[in-house]
Amino acid sequence: MSKKEIDSYNHKMLLFSIILLVSSLFLTRLVGSVGFVLANCINMACRILQSVYFIHNYYKDSGYKPLQGFIPSYPVLGTLVAAYCITALSESYFCCGYGNLFRLLHIVIGGLCLLCVLVTMAISEKELVQFVTTQLWGHKIGKTDR
Repeated sequence: MSKKEIDSYNHKMLLFSIILLVSSLFLTRLVGSVGFVLANCINMACRILQSVYFIHNYYKDSGYKPLQGFIPSYPVLGTLVAAYCITALSESYFCCGYGNLFRLLHIVIGGLCLLCVLVTMAISEKELVQFVTTQLWGHKIGKTDR
């Protein structure tokens, strides 16, 4: 980075710190200690958006599109939406007011939805599975250690 880029980055980090302080003060007065967690969420969202903006501008004139890999496939999105709807219905019908058996049923339904999402990801997101496996075990599946 050049000196100008470093100065610009430092100004952004100062701005994010100010956003964190102001939102912490406001939200802790509004909702108590939960406000501090929300303020940190706002701060992280700002930092993520700034990073996405930087990555987009850095690669805009090249053929490489690193942000495209963050968009899940349609089967994964559909499974996530279905899992949300199923678990929301399960919560309204089974959770928390009807005893432990219904609570356990809600947890089982949530676990089955998670399993469906993971299986869908394993089937449709081969590159992601390979990347995670490589990061966790340090080698690609199918190769043996020597």
